Amino acid sequence: MDTLQPRLAARAVILDDRGRTLLFRIHAPGDPTRVFWITPGGGLEPGETELDALRRELFEETGLQSCDIGPCVWVRDQSFRWGERLIRQREAYYLVRCPAFEVDTSRHLAEERAFLQRYRWFTPEELAGWPERLVPANFADLFAALARGDLPREPVQLGR
Repeated sequence: MDTLQPRLAARAVILDDRGRTLLFRIHAPGDPTRVFWITPGGGLEPGETELDALRRELFEETGLQSCDIGPCVWVRDQSFRWGERLIRQREAYYLVRCPAFEVDTSRHLAEERAFLQRYRWFTPEELAGWPERLVPANFADLFAALARGDLPREPVQLGR
């Protein structure tokens, strides 16, 4: 029987001054055919707050240091298999506003390099017709609302 490993994560829904968001295309460990697009972010290290983790992850994954971290707009609680591990992850998604910037992936850890295939900036229109899986599944609609300025009063509880 697998043991469910709890994990807290902070994720960034980047909205640049061109109205775009940044997503990473990843594949599941051991299954390069199971691909999906996710926001930058990751797990909290011991003693970190969500905002500390978010700042660290943004710098490590994108090189972004100067940005406006806004409110937590979405939360999600999910369980999934990641390689040999079964993880229950509780995620907090924060709206991050910034000028357009060149992504720097030079600080990716070896583990990240193994599954992060590439990154791409998306407009809301591009997301609406994107053929590959976005995470969460309704990301295109959720991001379009944020890009229009429709921020929730409190974080929206998401499904998968």
